Amino acid sequence: MTQALEAEQPDVAVVQGYYAGAHDSMGQAHWAEMRAGLLAMGALTDPQRAKVRETLPGGGMQHRHGQGGR
Repeated sequence: MTQALEAEQPDVAVVQGYYAGAHDSMGQAHWAEMRAGLLAMGALTDPQRAKVRETLPGGGMQHRHGQGGR
């Protein structure tokens, strides 16, 4: 994508293709992280789940862009 962006006349369609691929990959990574967390929470006891929730910012799962998170 960097090479496409640095071209004299960047091809919008090419850049859009790279962007769409990167965006989809990021979405899949977020889903994998959320799925793993949900499955892990399902294996815990109620007291263990409560303890985990106490340690999470805002009391639960949240989107953390721009906050130093993932």
